[in-house]
Amino acid sequence: MAPDSYTFMFGTMLLIGAVAGGLQSVWGAVFGGLFVQFLPDVATAASAVVSVPTQGIVLLLLIYLLPSGLAGAITRWLPFMRRPRGYVQER
Repeated sequence: MAPDSYTFMFGTMLLIGAVAGGLQSVWGAVFGGLFVQFLPDVATAASAVVSVPTQGIVLLLLIYLLPSGLAGAITRWLPFMRRPRGYVQER
């Protein structure tokens, strides 16, 4: 591919995918790719007029609430989800 085919918007979407998915694992790349692929479609389906601001708000909330990305949040929550109910950790 020629360098002309890599536009500013393409580079921005790659950065958004990396930030949304997380940079610490391969699963972060998978989640970031899915995020970049489906978020614009979902935001446009909600309202075509506010599609870009909706994407920006979702990305800002994601960065604020999940600073390690989607993959980091899942790996952090997974041990808590596997515990049986009523489980009390002894000291």
